[in-house]
Amino acid sequence: MRRCRFYLHGRPSQFLTDLYGALEERNPNLGMIHDILKDNDVIQQYNGKMFLYQGEDSSLALNHARRVNRRYPNLIEYEYKGQTTNKFGKGLNEKYTFKINASVLNSIKNMTFPEDIQEIYTEEASAAAEKQQRDMKIADQSLSENVRRENTSENKNTFAKEETKSESQRKAEKLKRNFKNVGVDVRVEYTNNLAPDVSADITGTGPRSADVRVSNRYFKEDDIYHEFGHAYIDLLGLKNPLVKQALKQLKGSFIESTVIDSYPNLKGAKLQKEILATAIGVEGAKIENKNPSKLQIIFNKIFRAIGKMLGIGQNAAAQLAEQMFAGEMQSEHFVGNISGFTQESKDSNKLQKKIDDVKIYTRQLKKIAENRDDSASKARAESLEETLENIKSLEDFVSFIDISAKVTSNIANKYNLLEKKLKEGEQLDSKDMATVSELNQYIRGFDILEGLETLFYEEAATMVKRTTSFDSTYDKLGAVVRQRRALEAQYIRIIIPAQADFLTPYISQEVNDDIESLIQNIREQEDIDAQVVAANRHLDTKDLKYIALKKALKENRTTEDEYKQEVVDLTIEQLEKSKAHKDKLIEILTRAHRDKTKFSFWMDPLVYSNDNAIQLFALAVKDALYKGDEKSRDYTYEMQELYNDFTKGVSGVNNVKKLYAEMLESVTTWVRDENGTYKQIERAALIQEIDMNRNQKSKQAAVEKAKNETYFRERKDFESEELFEQYLNSIDSYTGKDGKVVYRAQTRKELYNLTRKAFGQAMGAWREKNSVPIPGAQAIMSKHESKIAAVYKKISPLKKKVDAETITDLELDKLNSLEIELSNLENWRQTNYYVNPRYPDSLTPKGSLIKPSQGEKMSGNRKRVDYSNPKYAAIMSNPRKKKFYEGISKIYKDSQDKLGTAASQLGKNSFNDMSYMLPSIRKVDKDRTIEQGILATGKEWWIDGLDITETDKHIYGQEWETIGGKERKTVPALYTNAIDAKDVSLDLTASILQFAAMANTYEAKAAIQGQVQIMVDIIESRQTDLTSPSGIKIINQLAKGLGIEQPRSKEGYETNNFKHLVSFLDQNYYDQKTIKKQFSALGKTFELNKISGKLAGYTAMNALSFNLLQAFNQSVLDNIIGWSEAAAGQFIDRKSSIKGKQKYWAEGGAITDLGKMAPTSFVGQLNDEYDMIQGNFKDNVGKNKTGSAAKKLFTSDALFFLQHGAEHEVQVSRGLGMLDFMKAKDKDGNQLKNPDGSDMTMLDAHSQVNGRLKIDDRVANFDKMRYINRLHGINKRTNGVYNDFDSAHLKRHWYGKLLMLFRGWMVPGYRRRFGHYETWHADHELGALTQGTYITFYKMLRDSLKTRSSQYKNMSELEKQNIRRVSTEIYALAGTLLLGLAGAALIDPDDDEPNSWALNFLLYQNRRLQAELMFYVNPEETWRLLKSPTATVRPVENIFAFALSTLENIYYFGMGNAGGLVADKTIYYQRKSGANKKGELKWDNKLYKAVPALKGIINSKTPGEAIKWFNM
Repeated sequence: MRRCRFYLHGRPSQFLTDLYGALEERNPNLGMIHDILKDNDVIQQYNGKMFLYQGEDSSLALNHARRVNRRYPNLIEYEYKGQTTNKFGKGLNEKYTFKINASVLNSIKNMTFPEDIQEIYTEEASAAAEKQQRDMKIADQSLSENVRRENTSENKNTFAKEETKSESQRKAEKLKRNFKNVGVDVRVEYTNNLAPDVSADITGTGPRSADVRVSNRYFKEDDIYHEFGHAYIDLLGLKNPLVKQALKQLKGSFIESTVIDSYPNLKGAKLQKEILATAIGVEGAKIENKNPSKLQIIFNKIFRAIGKMLGIGQNAAAQLAEQMFAGEMQSEHFVGNISGFTQESKDSNKLQKKIDDVKIYTRQLKKIAENRDDSASKARAESLEETLENIKSLEDFVSFIDISAKVTSNIANKYNLLEKKLKEGEQLDSKDMATVSELNQYIRGFDILEGLETLFYEEAATMVKRTTSFDSTYDKLGAVVRQRRALEAQYIRIIIPAQADFLTPYISQEVNDDIESLIQNIREQEDIDAQVVAANRHLDTKDLKYIALKKALKENRTTEDEYKQEVVDLTIEQLEKSKAHKDKLIEILTRAHRDKTKFSFWMDPLVYSNDNAIQLFALAVKDALYKGDEKSRDYTYEMQELYNDFTKGVSGVNNVKKLYAEMLESVTTWVRDENGTYKQIERAALIQEIDMNRNQKSKQAAVEKAKNETYFRERKDFESEELFEQYLNSIDSYTGKDGKVVYRAQTRKELYNLTRKAFGQAMGAWREKNSVPIPGAQAIMSKHESKIAAVYKKISPLKKKVDAETITDLELDKLNSLEIELSNLENWRQTNYYVNPRYPDSLTPKGSLIKPSQGEKMSGNRKRVDYSNPKYAAIMSNPRKKKFYEGISKIYKDSQDKLGTAASQLGKNSFNDMSYMLPSIRKVDKDRTIEQGILATGKEWWIDGLDITETDKHIYGQEWETIGGKERKTVPALYTNAIDAKDVSLDLTASILQFAAMANTYEAKAAIQGQVQIMVDIIESRQTDLTSPSGIKIINQLAKGLGIEQPRSKEGYETNNFKHLVSFLDQNYYDQKTIKKQFSALGKTFELNKISGKLAGYTAMNALSFNLLQAFNQSVLDNIIGWSEAAAGQFIDRKSSIKGKQKYWAEGGAITDLGKMAPTSFVGQLNDEYDMIQGNFKDNVGKNKTGSAAKKLFTSDALFFLQHGAEHEVQVSRGLGMLDFMKAKDKDGNQLKNPDGSDMTMLDAHSQVNGRLKIDDRVANFDKMRYINRLHGINKRTNGVYNDFDSAHLKRHWYGKLLMLFRGWMVPGYRRRFGHYETWHADHELGALTQGTYITFYKMLRDSLKTRSSQYKNMSELEKQNIRRVSTEIYALAGTLLLGLAGAALIDPDDDEPNSWALNFLLYQNRRLQAELMFYVNPEETWRLLKSPTATVRPVENIFAFALSTLENIYYFGMGNAGGLVADKTIYYQRKSGANKKGELKWDNKLYKAVPALKGIINSKTPGEAIKWFNM
């Protein structure tokens, strides 16, 4: 039996040829038949059952089934099962089950079929023609009357099937020749610039010329005849007899009705032309399919003439098409010109901009959802995106509006559930908060709908008659916009109480207790006059009630006694209202009573905020960050043990490249650069079990070979979309090695599928030899199938409720979630294994369920390729290396797991559960010098180090997506971007430890992502009362005239509170430590923060390194301020302060911990555990902890050992003292005892067990985070702000780094002494109510003078503590003055002998201390320290002076001072100057000033000169 070639619509069909051939085999193979049907999108499998393929339109598969049954009756059994689920914007589809009738299949071999190809063609062509007439329909494509006008023709009908580009070009060339022969020039262009729903158009360029454009996206059989038909109609004119006959015949036809529906904007002649052009296109396609010979055309004319004589009507449109096909057009019949009018939509720019806005918005939502691994959000974004493909007019937005309505409805259901939860007294958890925040992004983004509504309104105003579809879409849009506005209001109703719940646990009860103590102090005064005096110290005089009260007294509307009582009552009322609790937080979050000053925004830590909600939020973020540090601390101890065991007895530990050489390898990978272009780079990676370099080379070679043999290409193989399009259009002319055409098919899609299939088969053969299933693959697949079945089981009853319309909001929300879950499960199955349609239990792994082979056996005693890595085997055979490798790999994997999908940026093999690529942490200078030499390091430091590098993400953050006009920020996963191996740190221990710390922080941040975004939304949207410069609320005068007291307000986003909150989060939550500022010079880009940072670093080294004078002064001053805190007795007393210092020095100040990865001493572990030097743990984790002691000391930080030592002693000993000040109690509140019977303090409660810190199990009254907060609060007040978390907004700018250098103590010191612009400041970090110490002291003096009696005894304990603080400073200042006088008495001005070093040292310390203590009260001392705009000015001057002096000396000594250009006095001192003697070189002094360590040493040797300089 000769094999037939089968045709479909006049074109060879590989599908039918393959299918019919397989069916007519003697023993038909059911599996092969299933594969053919599946490959051609006829059937598909869901949950083990077979269905006709759904795709975009199930009718396509159904028609194939019917076609097959016409040839083989009843072979395919299918049954209608209803409609598919309407998922996120996809239209409903008809669902049919599928089954092959086995008895019919077995009987096919006995059937007889015509073997003549022409007969088969005729049968198929006839059936196709009938079907074409029967199925002609056009999708609803209503256009606004003003969107498409006038005369440009666009072919958007669905009458015709697709064809190949070469076939389209063939037709175009034929018609171009035929039109050219009658004097008409038509140019044809194939382009990508047509609208998605337009396959072709034509525009006249002259009376006898036109341009036809054909879309490269797809080619329809009627395109060419349709567009050329427009030209022919214009030339003949509508009065031409044949044209008139054609239009008459088309009157009332299906073509006419569908064209009218498709083009409601077209009227009159334009509509008639479109109807006839459509018919000509259809008839032209038929003629081309039949391809009649000239003889047949003659016979057709004869038959038409006979028919006309017999009165039989002829198809006039077909005659016009045939004239074009045969080239029988006659120019003498041309009476018209081709229309040259190109139509444009009214307001098309507005419309296109709105379309672009919507597309960008949905793409951004999808990208964010992918980054967050949020399948529900991704599904919502995809559903919106799918509706935008064919939007060309306003009414085309109907699908987008429909899905928007569905999404907003789903969000409303979710909001209702959350609001109900709150009303029932439940709190929203972190997941709920993240959900409501994410949903709000959709609601916020839907502001684009309001812009659409405006366009609809403008459109409606210009329309003569509005269509039904227009009104329906307009009304639906209005409903969605109204619901969006309602949801915005509901969002605020939900999040404010929820956020208050989140913040309430951070309220310090001690603050409320302090407030109550003030109230009691007022009430306990002996009489009303004493109460008034006490009340006036706490009264907020900016309160409008107080202002009104004063006015009433002045106008004699109240008596003196009434006034006094009112003042007392008002003060108590104010204090009561200032107590923090949930209801108060709700009030604050709803409306702010005042904004912060610009000074506070630029200079204060956020935790100093007067707004309790913002202050508590800062503490909540801090709490999250410290939870991450807790986990990182455990890693440091684990890593230290691994590192010590690994390096024990090993030499050369300073060279990390050599130390870890056996653990590391270089891997070639493809990455995308910032322009989206792929490039290959070498990346540093941990050794892994599989040699991936060898495997990838083999795979790449196999891919290239398969592509060459099959002509399969991918988009990434081409530089542009146009080149890829050219490839797609050339597939049907590809010839194999034998010179014959390999691929023949009807459409580009089918052609491409054939090449893909051939490529897949070739690669399948390679995979068979080069890969195996991962361990447990079958179990994973079976478990996954069970999950799919379980979800189907849950969905079924819910869908029945949908059909019955009995489903509740809660159930509907659950159904949506289940459908998303099912979609994700099925997508994963499609990617990772194949289900055999014949045997559903037969599961074949692929994707992540297979891995490169390692020599496993194949059939026929063959072996697969062995990709085992010999380096990995060597590690596993060495116990010491194995322990280190496995330990560090476990930490790295655990850390990656915490990042979730964000870890994918590292790049990993699909079969691995972790990435082996090293973190993108930049190589430190010490390692670069050892590995690459001093020159490379110098270039890195001076050139590359002055601009932003690809490893600076932890400093500058990243670019954020903008949604709804607002940046949508997410937690950044640092150290995950791909960078070249030459720049990556090879210090495996340090890098993995830093990565682990980052991952722990990421996990902690991600847990509060919802709360963070919600806080921003609340502060951005809440109203804030306007106040006068003196802090008094400004009242709305119009409201006041109506008897309503309504303060004027400003929007939240305009406030300094909001700006400060955003800056704080950028710095501490989103890792944008600095605000980028770049400039270009000398052909290179520089970053000012990098420059200012290096300048500040040099200045610090120049001023502080080896500077004993400054370090000693720092220690003395810090201890005096610390002693003032001990004198106050609020957080620490004198006894505990002394105990802290005794414990510190008894333990050697933790000196034994220097250079260790994790501390082992008791004091060192306490310091580490409670971050006694704030930010020290986070800043140093994994840094400078490996190598020899010498390598660890070889760092610029070591130059500040004197300052670090002073800081360490003061802050750690204070922390120990505060622990000693706290009593240890059990769960019943009983005081715990030490073994000797003394009261146990929290310092006593700590001990070391198995080398780690431990608290006595009986202790129940110790809150670790509250202790840390209090310690940090005191350290800021006494020492200043030197950590990132509390860093001022000013320091995020390059100039702020210079201005604030050495001045971190100024603002906190100012706040300690003068307060926060309010009577009392609630400091929840410190856990106390605070007031400026100088303010309290002033009030005591004022009231004492006013009452002529000491008021100290009448003050509250809080006030007395402040008085004791000031008194300590006064005593210290008095001591410095007395010591200064004593020192002056010891100096004989007539004595030529210099003072002793000890005396000068003492006098310098005394003078410096005096200046520091008087800084806040003596303007002269204030100006002395502030007059230099930045501390970097003098060091820069010293550098230039040294450079100039060097050049002068080279000229003077090297060139012999030719011409006497350099005077002797420029080179030598002419008289004694300070420590420099007459005749000494000035160059030496300039050298000392310019070189950091030398300057510190010289200054320390000459304190007398330092006194003179300081007094200048």
